[in-house]
Amino acid sequence: MDVNHFSEEFQDLWALTGDEMKLLPGMTGKGRLGFAVVLKFMQVYGRLPERHDELDPHAVGLIAAQLDVMAETLATYEMLGRQGQRHRRQIRGYLGFRPATGSDLKQLTRWLSEDLLPFDPQARHGREMGSTGAGRSAWSHRRLIILTVSSAQRSTAMKPVCRR
Repeated sequence: MDVNHFSEEFQDLWALTGDEMKLLPGMTGKGRLGFAVVLKFMQVYGRLPERHDELDPHAVGLIAAQLDVMAETLATYEMLGRQGQRHRRQIRGYLGFRPATGSDLKQLTRWLSEDLLPFDPQARHGREMGSTGAGRSAWSHRRLIILTVSSAQRSTAMKPVCRR
């Protein structure tokens, strides 16, 4: 996908609102930048970033400029460290996401088996539908997402959450 980093649309996507700026007082420059970048990433992509290499340097630069912080400061922000995990909880709360319950997962399973997979019941296609967007867009009214963690933790710590 070719992105015009100078377009008004791109800049609007990564602009912090007044309410979002109110979440940042009391944080260090690194913390403000890390929090803001993770917040905007979640709003734009519908998931939390796991690694710095997932972040668009132009977006980081736009946010850093808004916060009057050097973009390079983000290199010391540990997304999966204690501070990063605390920020993730705050961001999920601010955006209205909560841990999925057993009932939520049963509803998702029922929706997949009754509404989506009957048209193509092979399990591998079901996984593709969820990851490519076709299935995700059909379920988006419920805002169910899976937050992943680093590959070292992935097998034991998949964390499903859904919007309130």
